[in-house]
Amino acid sequence: MIVLSTNFPSSSVSQFALTKKIRLLDIDTDKISSTWKSFMSATVVEIPPDAYGDNQVNTSSVSTHGALVNFSARMDLDEEVVYQVTKAIWENVEELHEAAAGMKDTVSLDKALDFIPSRLHPGAERYYREIGKTIPEPTTY
Repeated sequence: MIVLSTNFPSSSVSQFALTKKIRLLDIDTDKISSTWKSFMSATVVEIPPDAYGDNQVNTSSVSTHGALVNFSARMDLDEEVVYQVTKAIWENVEELHEAAAGMKDTVSLDKALDFIPSRLHPGAERYYREIGKTIPEPTTY
């Protein structure tokens, strides 16, 4: 048995699965403690049964813990700089997905504003408004 805290897909798991049969263990999401669920960046990730190729013997998806990806900027950073960086990220997100395949389901414009832990920087807010996004209220805990 190996226990890893790693990204998905994990290159180390992929390499191991090239030569050995693997079975990923499911986490019972109903039993995850309320403490873990209260972390602002905690989420549940589903790993498909074929994620690691033919040597992965799971026949159904496996639930595990995950973390949200967050891009942040100090509020005193120049508005135009943050606007241009936000625009560059979203106009080139495919390159990020090519470099880090695991980010494809995590970093997407459709999900960009699903979880906002604090107020958006005015430069980022300007970009999202320009592309027609509704700016949600920050999540409070």
